[in-house]
Amino acid sequence: MSFSQWLIENKNLSEATAQKYDLVIRNRIKEWLPSYELPQNYIDYEVLKRDIEDLDIYKERNSVGNNMYSAALKHYGNFLKEKQSNIDEIFDLKNNFNVEAERMINVRLQQHRFRRKLFLIHDHCIITGYSKNNLLIASHIKPWSKSTDDEKIDPYNGLLLTPNFDKLFDKNLISIDFHGKIILSRELNSIDIEFFKIPKKIDFKFNNQHRKYLEYHNALVEQ
Repeated sequence: MSFSQWLIENKNLSEATAQKYDLVIRNRIKEWLPSYELPQNYIDYEVLKRDIEDLDIYKERNSVGNNMYSAALKHYGNFLKEKQSNIDEIFDLKNNFNVEAERMINVRLQQHRFRRKLFLIHDHCIITGYSKNNLLIASHIKPWSKSTDDEKIDPYNGLLLTPNFDKLFDKNLISIDFHGKIILSRELNSIDIEFFKIPKKIDFKFNNQHRKYLEYHNALVEQ
């Protein structure tokens, strides 16, 4: 059953109101969040809810729209809650998120906000120039596992990359110095370089706040 059908059959809403709420969830939110994907479970919904409620544009539109957006979000959360067969596994006896669920939500929320901040710095892959945001990956320069809590959410510790270059960067097969020169691992041969179309240099002006992270990653590449 679709969300709009559920609203009509379970909440006794009119078809027009149901379609309006469905439009909010499917399209309106997408305008405010880069690479928004419709939540398919209650954990992802809670991450979205906390993330979007932090946006000034959401607060403004919700106020002007007589709480239409918050109502649509609440209904969609209840819709997912009813659909999810293992919903009890993420709540404790007081009906709050259990420790593991809360941990997952906080990690994903940090990743969402990190990604959103990255798009404010640059909105395309810095190597290829590709700009379709739902196919870009928010890559940490200094790895997440090695970063402090502040570094994990610092957008200057991140780059938007296409999946192939994200993988090369994550595996320390390539890096980029502060001046845009591509640093290659000696594990890559000429066939690899041609196949992935790895340039020698990129035309991107880094902020000085990128420098310490780039230098950290440069040292990880075995030349």
